[in-house]
Amino acid sequence: MRYFNDVTAIENRIFYYLCGLALFGSNSVAIGNIFLGLATAGLLHRLIVKRDDLRERFFPGKIFFALMAALFLAAAISLIGAGDLSRGVNNLFNYYLYRTIPFFAIVLFFRDKKKILDLSLLLLTSFLVNNSNGLYQAAFKLGKTAAAGRFSGMLPYMVQATVLSMGIPVLLLGVMKVRDRKWKVFLSVVLVISLAGLLFNATRGAWMACAAASLVVTFFAAESKLKYFVGVLCVTAAVCGVFHENPKFLQRAESTFDLVEYSKQNRMTIWQTAGKMVQDHPLTGVGAGQFKPQFQQKYILEAIAEMKAEQKAADAKAEKQWQAAQKKSKAKPAVKKKQAQQHAAKIKREQNQRNRNYNNLKQLDHAHNNVIHETAELGLLGGVVYIAMWLYFLYYALRGWLKERNIGYLIFLGAILGLQLHGLSEYTFGSATSMKIFWMISALGLTWVHITGSNGDEEKSESD
Repeated sequence: MRYFNDVTAIENRIFYYLCGLALFGSNSVAIGNIFLGLATAGLLHRLIVKRDDLRERFFPGKIFFALMAALFLAAAISLIGAGDLSRGVNNLFNYYLYRTIPFFAIVLFFRDKKKILDLSLLLLTSFLVNNSNGLYQAAFKLGKTAAAGRFSGMLPYMVQATVLSMGIPVLLLGVMKVRDRKWKVFLSVVLVISLAGLLFNATRGAWMACAAASLVVTFFAAESKLKYFVGVLCVTAAVCGVFHENPKFLQRAESTFDLVEYSKQNRMTIWQTAGKMVQDHPLTGVGAGQFKPQFQQKYILEAIAEMKAEQKAADAKAEKQWQAAQKKSKAKPAVKKKQAQQHAAKIKREQNQRNRNYNNLKQLDHAHNNVIHETAELGLLGGVVYIAMWLYFLYYALRGWLKERNIGYLIFLGAILGLQLHGLSEYTFGSATSMKIFWMISALGLTWVHITGSNGDEEKSESD
């Protein structure tokens, strides 16, 4: 019993639980949750046995944790008007507390470089396994989304896209800054496999998010800006070559700028609908966890009814114009008959496509944008706190890097940018796997800063 309650023994158990989470985080949600549950129990046990040393261990600072607490409080306040209170409470503790456990466990209790490197190794191994699985699926056209040309291993393709949007910038930093040969080779292999995994994942928002995040963090990390720009040009040329030789990838990339594509039209509809939620519930929103029921049972149905009415009027006008043009036409009756058949078939195709879009909209459960979703659920109060928290995280990472030049700050920055840039077109904050991995990467980076101090990237090159 004495050993069971020993502080060192408790912290060691937490470490082993987090090792399990790191290894299975990208491969099995169920197994990952088992290890996270054990880590949570270990964390609570540690706090019960000894908690008088916590104040000195909160090294990211009071503002950092105060903003996290403020977001939790804003989510709690939003429950005042929640229609489904049990759903809201579950969302409150799951989204704003439970998923942050890896961060708190690592930041509070780990001060050993070897443990940080071991967790990093296991997390990278998890990336390697899942992305290799995705490439295997691509080679043999396997998986649930193979028909759409999207392959993502054991994760849903949007979740894998977010994980890679965070992971690839961090891997690039490792390849650039780590000097230990074995680590550099391993990081390079994981990077190549991850880049291929991102390509075959075919998520356009993640392509752009990963590219932008990578450009930013590598710019700060590059010692020679001339070499940096030359490298960017070479990589850009290589990427253009890959897309040019693969028509499917090229078509996918070109469709990014097609503003009338149905997925973009659907997102615009969702964002407008979320805006109505904020108009109806400006201060506290519809409530934490309430977006899905409110959207599916009320707001999107009203929006679809309006769209159908507008489309019906537009179709009637277009049909009238077509009929008038047909009357004026001097074509032969047989030609007119064929034109009428083609016109009717076209109208039917368009109507079927609209119906599919309406059905897709009815099934959506998030706003495809972090800020919009959080503001719709938590109101303007929660939206402002959410934005303030992430802006402070960016400030903290940039200030730390410019002041101390420790790679841990850039790791934190890369994770933030990958998560939030992809979060412009997807609700990445709502993904359990993505957020657990984000908090783990962030904790590893910031704890590395705390352990190594200034120029931590140089110390990381040493063999432990």
